[in-house]
Amino acid sequence: MPNLKISELPVGGAGLTSDIVPIVRSGSNFSLLLLDLPVSSSVQAALDLKAPLESPTFTGTVSGVTAAHVGLGNVSNTSDANKPVSIFQQAALDLKANLASPTFTGTVGGITRAMVGLGNVDNTSDANKPVSTAQQTALNLKGSLAATNVWTRSQIVDMITLTDAANIAWDSALSNTARVTLAGNRTLDNPTNLSDGWTFWLKIKQDATGGRTLAYGTKFKFVGSSTLSVAANAIDVLRGVYDSTDDILLCVLDKNFV
Repeated sequence: MPNLKISELPVGGAGLTSDIVPIVRSGSNFSLLLLDLPVSSSVQAALDLKAPLESPTFTGTVSGVTAAHVGLGNVSNTSDANKPVSIFQQAALDLKANLASPTFTGTVGGITRAMVGLGNVDNTSDANKPVSTAQQTALNLKGSLAATNVWTRSQIVDMITLTDAANIAWDSALSNTARVTLAGNRTLDNPTNLSDGWTFWLKIKQDATGGRTLAYGTKFKFVGSSTLSVAANAIDVLRGVYDSTDDILLCVLDKNFV
């Protein structure tokens, strides 16, 4: 048998013959104890280039393995940030409403008035809303149209100035007290927007020349004279009330205030 070192045995036992395999005596028989042989250096070098079947760790670039080999044949190498919306994701999204200007169908439930900032509001139509506390407080400061009012302060009506013209106009809705200075012979037209019971007071003043005359619309009816004082800067006052039944203005001319 040739003399060989264990480290010189070929990998995988190729070329081994019975005359070169070490044997030991066991009783009266000779047995081959391959399991007791140490790993040769060449075998170890070959094993070092292999990975274990359990939890292998590879180095370098692994090639020849595809996504299908690892059970991912339907997967694309796309980052999470760039993954498209899947069919199932889109189906789930189609059941959701946009945050901006959503349009719901069916009956929307689970939302309370408090959730939309209306916790203090009752579902009452505008026509049936009660008088609020603040409204009632404001109403308490107003006079009643249907009852006799007791005023605690003097009531003042704005005195307007009528435009001097050949025909002097007076809109009764603006005020029931007015003034005008005559710079020529004029006609006071019937007031517009008259209401039954409208009382009026008009200061009529001659300009620095004086001698101006004033004619009246057909609704003006006088007790006594309707002729103005003629002195320069003279002041007369026309006062009265409107009676809608007869459609007339019952008038008195107070003259020559000095």
